[in-house]
Amino acid sequence: MIRFVPALASLILLGSIPAQAMAFEHRDAFLRSLRDQISRCYMAPIGASSARVRLEIRLRRDGSLAGPVKVIGQAPDTATAKAAIRSIQRCSPFQFGAEFRSSYDQWKRLQIEFETSQ
Repeated sequence: MIRFVPALASLILLGSIPAQAMAFEHRDAFLRSLRDQISRCYMAPIGASSARVRLEIRLRRDGSLAGPVKVIGQAPDTATAKAAIRSIQRCSPFQFGAEFRSSYDQWKRLQIEFETSQ
């Protein structure tokens, strides 16, 4: 699991890529690339209270979304959920290096957690 803090929000990329499926350095580089792209698109909701939202995204080989972004385990209409969904939609298609193409089966479906704090 990777965590970082852009402004007042943190993004956690959940361990949906099995360790044995992708070499550690490749998995780390892939998640870092995704995190960096999403952080440029994410804007924490103004005045939002502390909140956490988990999304599931499905990606095509070209990095575009393969379907709608799904909110997991909570109401999709919270300010944090809406901001997280917008950031994924804004960033798509994601750009991944050629070294990740062969491991597409490991990253075609990901869960991402966003957290805002006061």
